[in-house]
Order: sequence, then C-alpha cells, then structure tokens
Amino acid sequence: MTIQDYLKGEFTGKPKKDDRGRESDWLEFCDLTVRGSKVQVVDASYVPDEREGCMVTLAPGSYHVEVKATAYGGDVRISRLRLVRHGVSPSIGAVLGETGTDTANIGVCDHEVFARAWGGDNDASWEIISPAIEEADTHGIAVLDETAGAVMPFVRSGFGDGTFPVHELVADGSRAGFEVVFIRGDEPYPF
Repeated sequence: MTIQDYLKGEFTGKPKKDDRGRESDWLEFCDLTVRGSKVQVVDASYVPDEREGCMVTLAPGSYHVEVKATAYGGDVRISRLRLVRHGVSPSIGAVLGETGTDTANIGVCDHEVFARAWGGDNDASWEIISPAIEEADTHGIAVLDETAGAVMPFVRSGFGDGTFPVHELVADGSRAGFEVVFIRGDEPYPF
C-alpha cells in the first residue's frame, strides 16, 4: 500500500492525551537512486552541509523510501522513515547517529548529487525546492534537478521538531539502508 492510499482511509475520533496509537505496516512512498556514497538525513529546509543531520554511507543503487504512520484517532502522524535497498528484507541494527529538525520536516537525499546541484546560490536553490516543502501536509518530494537526480523525499516528523535516532538496516551481513524513528511503537499521544 502507498502512503497516499493509506491517508485516504477513514480516521475518526478525537485523540486524548496518553492514548496509544495504531501503527501501520510499511507504506510505499517513492524510490531514490543513490549515485554517490553518502545519503544525508536532515531537516528538509537546510542547505546541504555535511555537518548537518546524519550522514549514512551506502552503496550506490536503487532504494525504496518507505514510511510507517501512527493513527491517534483522527490525528495521523508519520512515525518512521526508512531507505532500504531494493530486493532485501532488512533487520534493524545499531544506532548510526541522530538527525533533527526545527521545521518538523526530515528529508533524505544523495548528499553529493544534491550538494552539487545546490551550488553556491542558496536563495536560488531554496526558491526551487521551497514550494514542495511549504505545501506538503504529511510528505512530499523536493526536486532541485530531476535530470541530475537531485531530489529529496521528506516527511513531517512525528510530533514535530526534535532529534531522532537513525538506525542501520542490515541484510545478509551488510548495510542495506537506514531507519529514522520519530514515534516509538508504544509512545502515547503527547497533546
């Protein structure tokens, strides 16, 4: 099932503080081709800078971007985001680092490709990607240069701003991607 199909479901009821949510299965979001060697997990509004967010070393190739959502009655939140190599069933591994956001959006991108397309004119590049980020409700894709592969799928991060662990995904003894946890499976509704 895709994230778009899932969000078309009927979610009703007013969530109450400390309610436990109902987490979905993994939902298809999009595919991402990694051409370089590092994927950046970062606030989608940040300039591509290696010092921001979490840098994950991955083998070049084709990856699925998937999410899980947690429904607290009528309030549906993105609870997890993962990038996983096509054709594998990974296990969650050790924490690689953490990422954070001040804008409640976390994106993933091929750092080398995205940084090269970004160039030196921050204002011009921001003008290209900002409409996608500003108009998104739960998720979107910021396209800087589609031909070059400079795209950044992003999601609203759980309950908003904060820092989140980035876990390694492992298959057949090697790194097959990563997973960002915004809302733990047992986490109560905070509002």
